[in-house]
Amino acid sequence: KDAYSEDVRLAKRILNLGYKLVHNPECNWYHNLGEDTANVIHKNFNIGRMHSSERTFNITNLIKVIYFSLIFLIILASFFNYLFLLLLLVHAFPMFVNGLIIFSKVRTNKLRFNAFYSPLVTYLINFPYAIGFYLGLIVPYKK
Repeated sequence: KDAYSEDVRLAKRILNLGYKLVHNPECNWYHNLGEDTANVIHKNFNIGRMHSSERTFNITNLIKVIYFSLIFLIILASFFNYLFLLLLLVHAFPMFVNGLIIFSKVRTNKLRFNAFYSPLVTYLINFPYAIGFYLGLIVPYKK
């Protein structure tokens, strides 16, 4: 039921066996899921449906869904006044700031500029999640 959280379950199992987890800041971490854009969008759409159907969401998830749903209203409002398109920049600003934070923490120059993909990746994950969340409230998700 917990999509994309197998690493958390593994960590809990390790701790329950009496071992300790150690973070080494010198390590480089590469996370390659081998997924293409369409696959990421589809999976996050289904995760949103699953969370709303099974009522496994909390206030943080609800705020995230509302926040990423605002883009619909911004685009709709821009049909009446093109100045609303400026809100798209404001809407993406928190993700851009997150990219700057990641950029400042990355010590490897080779990968450092990948941090600026943060807004794009955030939208690719959360926008379909929000749509799936609303659909899951209407049509429950079945595995």
